[in-house]
Order: sequence, then structure tokens, then C-alpha cells
Amino acid sequence: DEPDIRDILLNRTRVRLSRWLDHTTKNLLIYDSTWGGVISCGCRYIWIDMKEWPEPHGYPICANDETKLECPTLADPNFDFGNAYYNDHHFHYG
Repeated sequence: DEPDIRDILLNRTRVRLSRWLDHTTKNLLIYDSTWGGVISCGCRYIWIDMKEWPEPHGYPICANDETKLECPTLADPNFDFGNAYYNDHHFHYG
């Protein structure tokens, strides 16, 4: 029945978006008042070496400073696949 499907889809959407809406991710979504859209700030990744692990000996983590609005995509049009310039929004968010 349609209300049940609607409730299931709304719950899935809330769960999937909660990390951005609750600000529990360092890669923030922000509103772009110039064009009226939503863009991601992107992450400056740093590599964490783990010598005791098998190849590739580590993993990347987002190094953005969560205590302030750090948005690398606004400074570099190629950062985060050009997200701040609406490149491929249909692909990434579609």
C-alpha cells in the first residue's frame, strides 16, 4: 500500500542523509546561495600508515577541521570532482 511504501522510503532517506544533516561527517553539505543548490565541501585526505597490515599498508581519512567550516571545493574547481561547480550532480546524486 502506498503509505507504507512512502514511510519506508522516507525512513531510508532520513537514515542515508542523517550524517550530513546531523553534522557527523567532516564532508559537509552546504547551501549555495548563488545558484540555490546543495554542494559538498569535499575532504582533504591524509594517509594513515599501518605497517602491520597487508598491502596497501594503510587507509585515507578526511582531515577537514570539523570545528570550522572548511570547504576545499570552494577554492579548487577540480576538487571533489568539481562538486562546488555542479559538475556531475546528476551522476553523483541522481
